[in-house]
Amino acid sequence: ETFSMKNVGCGIEESLDRFRKVTDAANELGVPVRGYVSCVLGCPYEETVDIAKVAEVSGRMVEMGCHEISLGDTIGVGTPYATIRMINEVKSFVDTDKLAVHFHDTYGQALANIYAALEEGVGIV
Repeated sequence: ETFSMKNVGCGIEESLDRFRKVTDAANELGVPVRGYVSCVLGCPYEETVDIAKVAEVSGRMVEMGCHEISLGDTIGVGTPYATIRMINEVKSFVDTDKLAVHFHDTYGQALANIYAALEEGVGIV
């Protein structure tokens, strides 16, 4: 929540409301939309992230018409185990073929996290 406030000037709910206007317009024009969820494995302000919330937000973005959801380890604190847990939670809301991942290499874990995501069926990096 704090990252959203500092990054886009509003909380997650308001951000999703704003985003719906974009997806509605894009869907009406037949323009594909890729949704991005940031800080999926750690937050610079709140530290831990609730992966159930990551999954819920991802699912809501697909319901809005996103053809793909990119899951971003924005600050690079993820581990392969945390990546697997998060992806499996998100897969309860979003089909694997709609998932993409983005990892920062802050602590040298990006390649291991990519490998873990690939092993879980994510094919877009």
